[in-house]
Amino acid sequence: MTENKYTPEKICADRTIRFNIPIYQRLFSWDKENYRGIIEQYERSVQ
Repeated sequence: MTENKYTPEKICADRTIRFNIPIYQRLFSWDKENYRGIIEQYERSVQ
């Protein structure tokens, strides 16, 4: 996978603008720890 030159994190580094990125778009760049975290949060929220 190629590394993107521009990311929302890099663009927003000076905190003058913000992005609202839907969760389904973020999932493409997550690793196993991020997936586990969101699944655990979901499981706690539905108990």
